[in-house]
Amino acid sequence: MSTEPLALAKPRAPRRPTPRRSNFELYSWLFMRISGLALIILVLGHLLIMNILDGGVHRINFAFVAGRWASPFWQFWDLSMLWLAEIHGATGRKVSIVGWSLGGVYARDLALQAPDMVRYVVTLGSPFANDVRATNATRLYEALSGEAVEDNPELRAAISGDLPVPTTSIYSRADGIVNWRTCLLRPSDTAENIEVHLASHIGLGVNAAALWAVADRLAQTEGEFKQFDRSGPFAIAYAPPETAQS
Repeated sequence: MSTEPLALAKPRAPRRPTPRRSNFELYSWLFMRISGLALIILVLGHLLIMNILDGGVHRINFAFVAGRWASPFWQFWDLSMLWLAEIHGATGRKVSIVGWSLGGVYARDLALQAPDMVRYVVTLGSPFANDVRATNATRLYEALSGEAVEDNPELRAAISGDLPVPTTSIYSRADGIVNWRTCLLRPSDTAENIEVHLASHIGLGVNAAALWAVADRLAQTEGEFKQFDRSGPFAIAYAPPETAQS
């Protein structure tokens, strides 16, 4: 008779119930895309009805719209507002705006007009403060846009003031086009100036130190703001913060 012990099968591990997968992400994805498309249709419909077809607004007629769209300023303005609304509606999140030169002025204006849609504003060599005529491109802008820099002083004052969103102004004293003093904002807990050494007006858009600062600013968590740390790999390219005061 065999005395070998009987081999017992290993007990089965209890089978865990398979968790049901939620379709929340799918529904969210569909909602954001459909709502973004609906937003585009609503905006275009509003522009068509209010600015072209609506005869009840006597001041706004075809001639008014044609004259407005003949100006590069208003072309950029209207398209920027449309793009901003489209991006916000398609993602459901605030957007950060980086504007170079005159684009930075538009960016600050957009932040004033739609602060609930803007997360952060970064300007590069943008003349928005002090004597905005102190640039070598003033006459060119006025010739192309048909508008004088002195037009709408209330708007200029608002753009040069404090923004309702965090903002950073990057500039260079070696700009050559824009007087660096017109790029200075009033520093605060959510606003700062960053001076980059030896960068031209055109060069700010490809300057490694300037781009590093832009990337560092945009990497901040939404709702948080910390002053720029100048001790990074391009530390030698930045002026001390105490020299960047308005």
